[in-house]
Amino acid sequence: MRNRNGFTLIELLVVLVITSLTTALLLSGLSTTWQNFARLSSRNLVFNQAQLPKSWFIESVRGVLLSHPDTATFAGTSDKIDMVTFLHPASRPASPQQLSWELRGDNGTWSLGISEPTNQYSEVLTFTEAVHFEYLVERQWQDTFIPSNGKLPLAIRIQGNNATYILATVSRPLRADIPTELPVFGAYEF
Repeated sequence: MRNRNGFTLIELLVVLVITSLTTALLLSGLSTTWQNFARLSSRNLVFNQAQLPKSWFIESVRGVLLSHPDTATFAGTSDKIDMVTFLHPASRPASPQQLSWELRGDNGTWSLGISEPTNQYSEVLTFTEAVHFEYLVERQWQDTFIPSNGKLPLAIRIQGNNATYILATVSRPLRADIPTELPVFGAYEF
């Protein structure tokens, strides 16, 4: 009877075959996983690009600034909003800037865009039906917002015939704060 100090050739071959099969299965699974991950990433990128203009609008409304107790720096009609906001889409870090959102219609398509002071219009989003701005004031939606007593609307939405496309709420104070001791000390200057 001999002493066995190692593996036989057949045992080594069996181990090598099992290892190669396991490696082949792992590589195949890993390849499929990476392909699915790449497809998911490209789909998310397309989705995020479609959501970006909506996010710009919502963020700019969130950062609307009311800078004077008697005069609002916000006014809106059914097709245009003029505001001063801390969250301008083209400005980082946040600093108060004038911003105008505008809805325009042309040949059955409508678009949302930013109107620059130089009358340049930059389209950011398109719609297949007629849309307009609406403003939530004292629990009622209105087509126009005329500032009075330095107030802001509670929310703004882009409304179509059958759907609300974007709803944005104002997160800053809706009314300018005037210190209670102000009448005692005199005029309030900005």
